[in-house]
Amino acid sequence: MALIEKNVDLHGIFKAREARFRFPWFKVGMIITGTGLGFWLGMIFSLLPFLRGLDEGAMMFGCVLLFGGLGMMIAHILDKPKAQ
Repeated sequence: MALIEKNVDLHGIFKAREARFRFPWFKVGMIITGTGLGFWLGMIFSLLPFLRGLDEGAMMFGCVLLFGGLGMMIAHILDKPKAQ
């Protein structure tokens, strides 16, 4: 009511914002980087002599999932201030 009394144009306040779709390249890049790092670390672990008795496929899969998930969390944390 105070804005109407001061003769302020209300159309600018209630103007509809246009929705833009931006593909999350940063998040995709962080996930791919984390997955690649996990794959590389799994390869290194599979070559270590004191880890020879373990299942190499499970170790590789675990490292890829671990670092892929870490990449997702880091991308979410770093991209969060842009969304606010």
